[in-house]
Amino acid sequence: MVLWWENKPVPDFVRKACLSPAMARIRGVDMNCGMNCTQFPLFQNIGLYSRYEHSLGVCCIAWSLTGDPAAALAGLFHDIAAPAFSHVVDFAKGDYQRQEVTEERTAVIIEKDPVIQEVLRELGLTTDRVAHDAAYPIVNSASPKLCADRLEYSLGNMVNYGFAGTEEARGYLRNAAAGTNEAGEEEILFRDRAAAAAFAKRALQCGKVYSSENDRYGMEILAELLKKALQEGILAEEDLYTTEKEVIGKLLASPLSGEWEQFTEMKELEIRRDPPKDGERGWRCLHVKKRWINPLTAGGDRVYDCDPAFHRALDVFLEDDQNTYLRDVRWRERSSNE
Repeated sequence: MVLWWENKPVPDFVRKACLSPAMARIRGVDMNCGMNCTQFPLFQNIGLYSRYEHSLGVCCIAWSLTGDPAAALAGLFHDIAAPAFSHVVDFAKGDYQRQEVTEERTAVIIEKDPVIQEVLRELGLTTDRVAHDAAYPIVNSASPKLCADRLEYSLGNMVNYGFAGTEEARGYLRNAAAGTNEAGEEEILFRDRAAAAAFAKRALQCGKVYSSENDRYGMEILAELLKKALQEGILAEEDLYTTEKEVIGKLLASPLSGEWEQFTEMKELEIRRDPPKDGERGWRCLHVKKRWINPLTAGGDRVYDCDPAFHRALDVFLEDDQNTYLRDVRWRERSSNE
């Protein structure tokens, strides 16, 4: 992946924090939650996009908009507790809608990392000041408002999925500014209404991927595999807080290697609306979190209220009830052979 933000200045304290063991680990955790290991068409040609790259991008945005070291580091560390396969672990723990279970270890990881603690001491900061990114609305705010976290992964994914080029993504960043919303809260806005509308539509394209049939089915299958590995002692809870390469290595060296290979070979799903009949196996109906952004413009309007095309597209997206039944097409072959 070509990093759209790579020409942004990085302060020395950020460079030093990036050398910490905890930040090094998330270089091995991809943003695509294991879907990049499958054969689903959209994920076949994407580049590597790690939690480290994403977090550094969030940090760069926060620093450029606020000049606040605490906000910048909160952005840098916001995914420091992301486990291997990220939100798949939320699925494994039953958190399909909020997808926040994986954030519980952030303060502990920061507190135990000697390099990060040295950086904080040099800046006169504490773990508590940087372990809660929601304390800085420019870094993280409630959906569908625009914040550095949401801006970065939207730009990163629109490039990685091929929806936009690197220069288009950089153009959105140049147009973004820190502002104040209708509730008097800090929020990232776009200076130009046309840029805001174009960005919202690109972000919605990405949002459709995050909750697509392929994505939610694939994440559920991988979640079931990880749960099984934990139950059978193939993986320990702490293994999830290593890297994806290490977790995959343990799966391949176990009796679950065949199931991992079946997961990686998934490339097409059967999709139906009517519930499966008795004896029809493999079907799943999954309801997951929907992600979208309704950006604010410098004029005080939100895109949903001033762009009819985005208004219609978002309504259609939100009205999808996700009441479809999904299974790998290979279940047909299994059924015919039984």
